[in-house]
Amino acid sequence: MKTNKLFTLVFPLLMLSPISYADSCISGNCNNGYGTYEWNSGEKYAGEHRQGKANGQGTMTWENGDKYIGEWKNDIKDGQGTMIWGAQSEWAGDKYVGDWKQDKQDGYGVYTWSNGDKYEGGHKNDREDGQGTYTWANGDQYIGGWLNGEKNGHGSMIWGDKSEWAGDKYIGEWAKNTQHGQGNYTWASGDKYSGEWKDGSKNGYGVLNWASGDKYVGEWLKDAKHGQGAMTWGQGSQWTGDKYSGSWINDKKPGNGLYSWSNGDKYVGDWVNGAQHGWGVYNYANGVVNEGDWEKGQFVTTTPRR
Repeated sequence: MKTNKLFTLVFPLLMLSPISYADSCISGNCNNGYGTYEWNSGEKYAGEHRQGKANGQGTMTWENGDKYIGEWKNDIKDGQGTMIWGAQSEWAGDKYVGDWKQDKQDGYGVYTWSNGDKYEGGHKNDREDGQGTYTWANGDQYIGGWLNGEKNGHGSMIWGDKSEWAGDKYIGEWAKNTQHGQGNYTWASGDKYSGEWKDGSKNGYGVLNWASGDKYVGEWLKDAKHGQGAMTWGQGSQWTGDKYSGSWINDKKPGNGLYSWSNGDKYVGDWVNGAQHGWGVYNYANGVVNEGDWEKGQFVTTTPRR
């Protein structure tokens, strides 16, 4: 939620007590009682007064069309109230119903935007803060913690039918509006990741299960397999039954690792860009062994281990 610079009751400096000033009190008792006070600018307050100030229930209408109906304390919005922003306002068409403190949205309330978005929950200093539910016009919905207008703490996000990520769901920790910490992400396709996140990306240790049956268990960096990890290819994969355990860099097999084929073959050794490259040992299921140097996935020559 943007910071709402709500227009505070500002009175002419020449008036010691503008609401009680007789020439501007068009009806009732604007000093201690119920009365209507009107400014030359067209702004109007109708409600309860105490000692010449708005205190209690009252309605304030600004010249730009903004309107507040609710409780006041010493000329400022304080307590329960409804604010509707007028056609000439920066927030035209928006509406807030809920708690106010010192002229700011503070406590429980419902804020509805003119574009159809809606937030229901805690507020502090005109921002979402605490526990709350934000529903976007496209059907996306977040339920959980907020801090200073941003998703923070534990929460769940479901992407709606009109979203780029329609059908996806995340349950876990957030910081500054992004997935950060431990969390579970389920894609509409059926893929599922459970593990660590940083700045909205898979980062750290985690497990990704694909709908095809593929599975990776290990380390991640910025959404890529990176570090130590094990990959198993499932029934729906081109490499059904194969397994790799070892080093990863940016989703590719580098360094040293063990690859086991579904037919019983095994290779352990060096890799570069996903292919056997360097020194390694290939054990065929029929007992044949190739031990030596490899280049771009091809056995080059027999050499002893260096």
